[in-house]
Amino acid sequence: MKKNVKLMEGVIFGLLVLASASMQVTVVAAETTQTWFLSSEGKPSGAPTANDGLTHAKDNLMQKDSRTGTGSYFTLPYDKVAWFYADTGAECGLGFGEYSWRAHIRTGEKVDGDEVGSNLTVEICRLEKDTGNVTVLASHTETLTAQETHFDWNISCTDNGTTTQDFSTGDWLAVRLSWDCTDGLRVDYKAEAGLDSFIESPSTDPGYPAPELHSLVLFSTGLLALAGYSLLTKRRG
Repeated sequence: MKKNVKLMEGVIFGLLVLASASMQVTVVAAETTQTWFLSSEGKPSGAPTANDGLTHAKDNLMQKDSRTGTGSYFTLPYDKVAWFYADTGAECGLGFGEYSWRAHIRTGEKVDGDEVGSNLTVEICRLEKDTGNVTVLASHTETLTAQETHFDWNISCTDNGTTTQDFSTGDWLAVRLSWDCTDGLRVDYKAEAGLDSFIESPSTDPGYPAPELHSLVLFSTGLLALAGYSLLTKRRG
C-alpha cells in the first residue's frame, strides 16, 4: 500500500512540474504583438456601436492579421470620427498591461495648406459589451507636417494612465480616428501591403480575443484533479 501511495505521489509531483513548465512556455508564446488592418467592410454584427456622443463617418471592421475590403481610401472630416472594430469581442477576461500601442496611418495625396499643422488623433479603445460606452486605453495626437505625396505616419499611442487595459468577457477592442482641419484628410486602407493602415498591440498582448493560457490552465487543473482523485482512491483501497 505504501509503495502505491509513494508511486502516485511521484506521479502527481511530475504532473505539477510538467504543468508549471507548460504554463510558462505558453505565456511566452501567447504574449506577442498582433496587427489589425483598417478596412472598408462594415463592423461585425455583434459589435456594440461606440457610444461616444459624436457623429460617425465610419463604423467599419478592422481585420486581425489579414487585409480585407474592396475600398481604397476614405475622407476623414473635421466634424466626424471614424471607428474601426475588431472582428470579435473578448472571449474571457484579459489584459494587455499598461503599454503603448503602435498605429500606422497612411495618408493619401499631399499634406499642404491648412492641413499643415493640423492634428490627427488615434485612440485605442475598449467598448463595454452592452452599452458601447468608450474607455480610451492609449492615444496620440500627431501634428502633420507638409508632404508632397502619400505618407506613412508611424504613431506611438501612449498608455492612458488613468485607466487599465483590462477587458471583461464581451468587451470590444476598437480604434477611433479624428481630425481637426476643415479640409478633409484622406486615409488609405486598401487591402494591399504598402497601401494600408493598421494598428499593432503591445508585445504583452495575451492573445486577444482568447488567450491560449486560459484553456491550458483548465487542462492542467483537470490533470491534477484526476491525479488527486486516483491517489485518494488508492489510499481508500
